[in-house]
Amino acid sequence: DPDALGVFAVDPDGDLLWSTGMDYPMISLRGPSYTDIVFDTDRMYITVYRRTSRPPTVRTYNYDGDLLWYSGDLGLAIGGPPVLHPSGKLIANWAQTGVQALSRDGDVLWIQTHPADGQLLLAPVIGPDENILVADWSGPDFWAFDDQGSTQWLGPQPGYDLMSGVAVSPDNTQIVASGADTFGLSGWVRGYVNGTGELRWQVDLADDNGLIQLPGSPGRFSPDSGTHYFATYLAGDATYGYVHAVDTSLTLDCDGDGVLDIDDNCVCTYNPDQADSDGDGLGDACDPFILPDDCVDALPICPGVTQGN
Repeated sequence: DPDALGVFAVDPDGDLLWSTGMDYPMISLRGPSYTDIVFDTDRMYITVYRRTSRPPTVRTYNYDGDLLWYSGDLGLAIGGPPVLHPSGKLIANWAQTGVQALSRDGDVLWIQTHPADGQLLLAPVIGPDENILVADWSGPDFWAFDDQGSTQWLGPQPGYDLMSGVAVSPDNTQIVASGADTFGLSGWVRGYVNGTGELRWQVDLADDNGLIQLPGSPGRFSPDSGTHYFATYLAGDATYGYVHAVDTSLTLDCDGDGVLDIDDNCVCTYNPDQADSDGDGLGDACDPFILPDDCVDALPICPGVTQGN
């Protein structure tokens, strides 16, 4: 189309400021191609995905519409847009099973493959600690690494699930992932411990009017990390969806014993009976010193008691 705008900018009234025209491949919001834009202080990185055998490409423009550099085929995988690290590096998927760091000028700084043979990595995200986190679409684990590509931790996620995206809480304690067990089923949203990948909570989505319900994205946290919001859509002929809010402070159950962490006397030790023989507020299952009924307040007669003389 000779009238295609390519990449373009408009002012607040919608008037065209500039357009790259046909130096940029035509795309569509819904169809065989789509784009993502990452904004930097003086430039923007635009990734074009074509749902064909051709790999995605990155074009970088300044805010006057001048092309600064074009990636060509850098082996970028269809896993999501690159992210801009505070160090200035552009972190992107590479060949589906790895990640790469690009300089502001498009030079490849390093490439790291997944340490556990990940299948298809999702778009990277950056946590408050500036570690970069990626998850595997087929769900075996989370992989966190620093801006030099050094692995910080690798967390298992048992089972074969289809993960679609991840987010990190502002307080850096939780990872929220969205996905589904398999194709054709309603999805889920899960909370994991950041640093281990341990599952803490799960919200299962229900079918609605015979249609499966799927999370549209991993969603967003409130600034205090206490609430997580996510939207869902219905796969089929539906004109509505839902917005969910999860109180993460009330849904954490570290040990999966059915007692929420805020009420659990052994937060990360399985003890559904909550037995506390000595009444010290620490459950028998995790109490290293269960005091006998006739124990006196003196050491060393009562090991573990820190008061007395």
